[in-house]
Amino acid sequence: MKSLAMIVVLVCFVPACAGAQAAQTAQPTSVTASLNKALGVFVFPAKEQTPEQQSLDEQACYSWAVQQSGVDPLNMTPTKAQPVDKSPDGSVLAGAAVGAMGGAIVGSMAHGHHHHGGAAAAGAMVGAMAGAAHKSKKDAQKEQQAQQTAVATDKAKIDTFKKAYTACLQGKGYSVN
Repeated sequence: MKSLAMIVVLVCFVPACAGAQAAQTAQPTSVTASLNKALGVFVFPAKEQTPEQQSLDEQACYSWAVQQSGVDPLNMTPTKAQPVDKSPDGSVLAGAAVGAMGGAIVGSMAHGHHHHGGAAAAGAMVGAMAGAAHKSKKDAQKEQQAQQTAVATDKAKIDTFKKAYTACLQGKGYSVN
């Protein structure tokens, strides 16, 4: 859930910072500070770098990480979940068949062998409804899985960017956690 919140912050909040980046020539640290916060990255100047130097290094490392990873968190479009095939799969028909058999058996036991047709029809209807409910539940599970896969894909992209960004900052003499 924490990673989902991070992706939401990156997708929703950070692009707003990107638009503000052009207007903030006097305060370039606020964009990288917001990015660092959204990524959960803490950067410490281990070699007594000035705040101005740190800001320049963070911006350079951001550009380098985008180039190396192919991921730009400030301009990232969320991955869309793959559509779920909701076409009939036989669940309703199978449920109707099972229900008809059950209804016929119950009808023959309750009323003898002469009047089990109505019970079979009622069983088929109940079975068809159960089959449809089962199909609907399976489709909902598939949709949830597709959404989780999309979120995991975005998280993996962000993680790849973070690795490159962190490696660059560490190479410039910063402690990064």
